[in-house]
Amino acid sequence: MKKISKLLSIFIVINVLVVIFNFSFITVSAHSLTSWSNLYSKNNAGGEYQFAIGDYYHVNGKNANYYWDNNTTKSYFSSALAGGVKMWGGMITATETNKSSAHFKITYNPNVIVKAAADVLCYSPSYGHYGPNEIISTMHIYDILNYSQADKIKVLGHELGHIWGIEDLYDVGKDNLDSIYSDTYAFSSATRHDKNAMYICLNNPWYDTGNSNARWKRQISPGVWAKSQWLNLGSNAYYFNSSGIMVHQISGNIPTTSVNIPDGIYEIQGKTSGKLIHTSNTGDNAILYDSGTSNNQKFNFVRQSDGTYSITALSTGKVLEDPGLNYDQGTQMKFYSWNAGNNQKWYVVDCGNGLIKLINKHSGLALDIKENKTDNNTPIIQWRDKGSDGQRFKLYPQSLPTTSVNIPDGVYEIQGKTSGKLIHTSNTGDNAILYNSGTSNNQKFNFVRQSDGTYSITALSTGKVLEDPGLSYAQGTQMKFYAWNGGNNQKWYVVDCGNGLIKLINKHSGLALD
Repeated sequence: MKKISKLLSIFIVINVLVVIFNFSFITVSAHSLTSWSNLYSKNNAGGEYQFAIGDYYHVNGKNANYYWDNNTTKSYFSSALAGGVKMWGGMITATETNKSSAHFKITYNPNVIVKAAADVLCYSPSYGHYGPNEIISTMHIYDILNYSQADKIKVLGHELGHIWGIEDLYDVGKDNLDSIYSDTYAFSSATRHDKNAMYICLNNPWYDTGNSNARWKRQISPGVWAKSQWLNLGSNAYYFNSSGIMVHQISGNIPTTSVNIPDGIYEIQGKTSGKLIHTSNTGDNAILYDSGTSNNQKFNFVRQSDGTYSITALSTGKVLEDPGLNYDQGTQMKFYSWNAGNNQKWYVVDCGNGLIKLINKHSGLALDIKENKTDNNTPIIQWRDKGSDGQRFKLYPQSLPTTSVNIPDGVYEIQGKTSGKLIHTSNTGDNAILYNSGTSNNQKFNFVRQSDGTYSITALSTGKVLEDPGLSYAQGTQMKFYAWNGGNNQKWYVVDCGNGLIKLINKHSGLALD
């Protein structure tokens, strides 16, 4: 039989079959191709986007389950189907199963007189994805038994794309495009345009530009491209430049904002060494050094509109940066004049237990004490965020009072200026709250001066002390009561504000009770 040079794949919505099939079991996924099919229609195909997306039921996910109508069909075409899957370069898989768990059925009928090598028939009462136990499509194979094995593979590879939602193009006169849906037999594998369509159908809308120097782009939503931003996708993070090209990726995810610490001056102490980050007097290098009183170790943190912080050395007025917009691990950090580049912006991430990590917005890498050494002059570098102690720091506020007003140890109530109500420890949750004045021990607190000039504040009702829970730096954290352990988060400066008023400043966070 003469081989047909063009493939006619038929996508039909057969509403009359609704009376035969019970569609009540169909569960439509939240992801739909409707908006994509509107953007990438058959008539719009060409140029950069040589593909079209269909709007009908299709497989939700990388794998499609199928079953053969009989063993004869299987024996004729199973190897060609496997080859058709390989045409997609690992993007999809097809698993033979039984009718009860299949997505589609494969049939063979050489006696049907149609101008087609094969087609996919979609029994679709509405739009969306379908899943296992929802047989919506049938792949019909016609008189191609005498085709070469290579052409059988091309036919079935072509049809598999329809199962996921890719449309034909030659049926609207577009038969000269770089696509197996423009000319089925011209390519032995899916082209980059075909794969770009499949990425959309897999709800993973990458776009291969074909330019080896600027290859990958990504759509956040139909027609909206990622630009000048990081995207966390699965276990990796990707950065897209202002042209929408993916220029950098890292293992792990990047923060989307920082913990909300107040702007102010801090020292940055390494977890292991107890030494401080220091800006060297020559070269503006970031290094580790013994704690002292130098402004080389004091840094002004200022929150930026994107949720990052600039970190400015008081000694020079220069900011901590990833020099040269570098992506390399091991690059030593430096201080340079502020220019608002992403390489000068840092995410401050709370790691718990009073520790933070600093992630550079440009490189996505973590501030790191090289090899977690404790020697003076150890370089401060950037490295992938691996959760190591060399990437964990403590912030010490430098605007803290030096001591408290000298009040005698004893039991006090703490009354708010405006409300006249009292601080109260809740009976459940040990939360610090405001409440009407009463006689309860929940509102009576034992103040005991510590050797560093701070006070512990202990609720008589529970014997627990007022603390900043979790050693948090975040503004807005609700205070709680907890068993005494002597931590700075349980110590409070009592500061005289005049007119019989005081404020309470937490020694760990530097924040005021509010």
